[in-house]
Amino acid sequence: MQPGAPCHDLQGYCDVFQRCRLIDAEGLLSRLKRLVFGGRGAGSALLRYWYLTVVAVVLGGAATIVFVRICAVCTPSTNPHLPPERGILSSALQPVSLFKDMTRFQ
Repeated sequence: MQPGAPCHDLQGYCDVFQRCRLIDAEGLLSRLKRLVFGGRGAGSALLRYWYLTVVAVVLGGAATIVFVRICAVCTPSTNPHLPPERGILSSALQPVSLFKDMTRFQ
């Protein structure tokens, strides 16, 4: 057979090694669409385990808040009215002090 000729009852094409390569009728986008919007995909898992989704969103928000607080304490400022910045190590070793000094950012 010539390379590129249809084979296997028009289900594939012959390659240069004289092998029939089957055509994938479902491309990457259609498989991704079926995974997300199909009955067994990630979307249905998020709806089925809604409580885990809520926990993940809350934990992600808490992690974001802690990250911003640590970076705000460790970022130097030229404002003379603010206390001097602390290092990341001292912030990590004393995490409660991050939330005690709430007047710094008002």
